[in-house]
Amino acid sequence: MTQQEMTPQAKKRFLIIFGLFTVIMTIAFFIAMRALDSNIEEQTELTAALPENVTKLFDSRHKDVQPTFADEFTDKVNFKSYLFFSHKISTINDDVFFARSYDKSINKKLGTDLYYGKEDLDGIVYASYGVETVGYYYDNGLFSNPDRSKPSNKRATQIYVTLSYVTLPDFVIVRQDTIWGKEPPSTIRSTDSGGVGKGVKDKEIIAAIKAIIK
Repeated sequence: MTQQEMTPQAKKRFLIIFGLFTVIMTIAFFIAMRALDSNIEEQTELTAALPENVTKLFDSRHKDVQPTFADEFTDKVNFKSYLFFSHKISTINDDVFFARSYDKSINKKLGTDLYYGKEDLDGIVYASYGVETVGYYYDNGLFSNPDRSKPSNKRATQIYVTLSYVTLPDFVIVRQDTIWGKEPPSTIRSTDSGGVGKGVKDKEIIAAIKAIIK
């Protein structure tokens, strides 16, 4: 029994629907990219407008400014006023950039946007993102032991965020915490180069900070 071919009218309807779908998806993509560019530009401007004593730890013009670690980390951080900086590089021009950016969204959810523009802050909290290899895939299965005799270049990686609590104006790191994202998938397709778990959500970062700063 042969498969019935589409009639000319059905083919025309299919092409029209497919064409409309393609146009809608293209428009949606450009709108999303425009919104992303606008958000990056806004965060760059907000970061650049902050007092220098707050941002110079991240400012490429102050390469001599480096944080130091406290002799012992504290259990709780007593910041009455602080700002949060995310791991997003903001470029002002070819010569100046900030290695961290003021995160408007997270600061608003933390309630710390009230301190934006103030010079006499108790401190800052900044996020550093990274990935760690937690295993390798063999025959599409995840094995956490990297010492197997059969080599594999298909890595299983997990995303993490390190939160650093830094006092001002002396830039002393008094505490660091690491938040792990989801574990990588247990299996992957044979065509995949590796597997990575889902990243850390903003609400997890906010909850972690609120649990430490009292």
